Amino acid sequence: MNRILTSIKSNIGRLSALTSRFTLIVLALLICIPCPCAEQLFAQRLNESVYFKNFVRHSDGTFCTHTSPTATFTVYLNRDQRKIVMENAPRWDTGGDPNIDGKGVFGVELGNFAEPSLAVGDSVFVRFTCNETGEQGILSDKVTAIPFYRFPLTLTLARVQLPPRIENVQLTIDEFGQRVLTWQHAPDITSTIYRRAVSDTALNGLSRKLYTRIAENNTGGSFIDTCTS
Repeated sequence: MNRILTSIKSNIGRLSALTSRFTLIVLALLICIPCPCAEQLFAQRLNESVYFKNFVRHSDGTFCTHTSPTATFTVYLNRDQRKIVMENAPRWDTGGDPNIDGKGVFGVELGNFAEPSLAVGDSVFVRFTCNETGEQGILSDKVTAIPFYRFPLTLTLARVQLPPRIENVQLTIDEFGQRVLTWQHAPDITSTIYRRAVSDTALNGLSRKLYTRIAENNTGGSFIDTCTS
């Protein structure tokens, strides 16, 4: 049986409203060998770095100086949330600030997107959440060229109703070799589950931390990953 590394990360910054209900993203970090039932990438891409950097302010106009895990973000392309990267995504350059630097600036390496890779004409969306103030906002921009030279935009957050964090997350293996993910379910919460492959590396050899959606609209407190590789 392959070794499994699990890291469950839940954050209300990855939550979006569906009518009167909330969608909760549950992230399971797995080390997977190529599996026919899961979309996996293991090739290193030699594309040029595209670091997407912007400012973020609270609703009162002050810079958001909070850092992860209090402040978080989720990034996706072309309004398609089947693949996402987050504030834990690796930087391709060396010696740079963290993706959330605590000085009102955030950034992310868009080269971590793969299959498809980032392309001219793509729209970039960042959903940023400050859990300290209960604020959230979405910033978007269009990739006009690669390299992508631009002046940073400013995202101003707004007060929103955020659902509670999930609790008691556990990952076990059943008698069939399937991964069983469980958590404490809250009423009126639906869950979205993402997986990433640690072996999927980026330009600098670090894990790309590109998450692929494997389930959505889960109304309970458990999920069975039928991929046994």
